[in-house]
Amino acid sequence: MKSQKNISKLTPEEWAAFLNGERDAETFSGEETSEMREMREAWELSGTIFSHSAADPEKAWDQLNKQLDETPQPAQQPTRRLFRRVMQYAATILVLVALGVTGYWLTRPEKPITSQWIVQQSVVQPTAIKQVTLPDGTVVSLNANSRIEYPESFTGKKRTVKLVGEAFFDVHHDALHPFIIETEGAQIEVLGTSFNVSAYPGKEKVEVNVRTGTVRLVSTRKKGKQAEEILPAGQRGWVNLSDGSTSSQLGVAPNYLSWVNKDIRFKNTPLSEVFSVLENTYHVKVEGANAHIDTLRYTADFEKQNLDFIVDVIGRTLNLKVSKTDDGIVFAMKK
Repeated sequence: MKSQKNISKLTPEEWAAFLNGERDAETFSGEETSEMREMREAWELSGTIFSHSAADPEKAWDQLNKQLDETPQPAQQPTRRLFRRVMQYAATILVLVALGVTGYWLTRPEKPITSQWIVQQSVVQPTAIKQVTLPDGTVVSLNANSRIEYPESFTGKKRTVKLVGEAFFDVHHDALHPFIIETEGAQIEVLGTSFNVSAYPGKEKVEVNVRTGTVRLVSTRKKGKQAEEILPAGQRGWVNLSDGSTSSQLGVAPNYLSWVNKDIRFKNTPLSEVFSVLENTYHVKVEGANAHIDTLRYTADFEKQNLDFIVDVIGRTLNLKVSKTDDGIVFAMKK
């Protein structure tokens, strides 16, 4: 037969073992007494209070004290004192647990928010301009053989996209979240503005022409001191990919938007540049048969005309022969 032990003489360790379920009532008294039952119920109550008031352990302790005061035990003062000691230990533990939980949530490493990236690609010879609306409302028009990558939703402090090729951006204004365009060798940063970026692979430079607002153009190839240009509306700038340097010029390139609106203006322009504008606008290779033809200069304005009409006018004006081949259009001297 197990010896019975006066519960008023139980040590805090023994009470803890009983309340945690490590030792049963029979170990001490042969059966669970009313005092032990009240102690167990109070302990379970403390856990319930904590689960609903983890952010306020003092409130939980006050509620537990109130519950205890409503159960008078005048003939059991020693047990009551010990009971309060145990419960004070329990309250201390609850406070430490609450502080630990709070500390964890406040100091835990912030997991990066991942967002799937979307890729939009235009074809080599499009019949219409491809337009893409980004998650923030920014509208992007893609020129031929161009690609833009962007997240399905913008998170964090910046709105970052990646561009290969050429695009016109009409950026939704958001002063708290700068809009960033990453290209080969350059980075363009804006808040809300409209501008054109040309960053085709194999070209000597990345060029930006600003229509409205202000653009910050930064070279990502320049070592040491950062090279950058601040470009207001009506100005253009570029990054030289060979050395990472930057430059700017007052006034935009005369035909930087011709691929969008088909409005073309040439003023004493070398034919080599004329051919380049026509290629970029109509997506057909245009070239001269020799280096001399490239040096000829041409002046004319064309508004929303088709390519056949334009090359025919140029040929007649400069007395050149125009030939169409499988590769494109060739201008040559007449014999």
